[in-house]
Amino acid sequence: MARVYYDGPSYMIPSGGSYKLFNFTQKSYDTHGAFNLTSNSYTIPETGFYQVIAQYSIYANVSEFFMIRLYSNDILVSTKSYTSSMDTNTFGVGLTDIINVTMGDSLTIKVYIFNGGSLSREIFNAEEYTFFTVAKLA
Repeated sequence: MARVYYDGPSYMIPSGGSYKLFNFTQKSYDTHGAFNLTSNSYTIPETGFYQVIAQYSIYANVSEFFMIRLYSNDILVSTKSYTSSMDTNTFGVGLTDIINVTMGDSLTIKVYIFNGGSLSREIFNAEEYTFFTVAKLA
């Protein structure tokens, strides 16, 4: 089990272009020492089914498009997309999934945003806003 989050200086996600590997800076807990904050990846310690929850919170204008993706060994496993319907100061972009993975597999989160002005957006830092949780199911 592990939970990491972003709690650092301003972090901008550029609009358009390619998917960006998400940068996490702090660990809440990591029972197997499996999350590497340098590579921003979780290495599966035991084969089985895992529940993954990831979220980032960001400022949004009407009709901006946001995505969050889960990759295993750089292969897309799960994706969620959101389009904001109003201007909001805290727009949550989240993904929840259960996946079957093998010991040694690597899990990462990548994000993408698109807005008409091609403006970068600053994420909200703190554990309650931007996090990545991985837990093996019994």
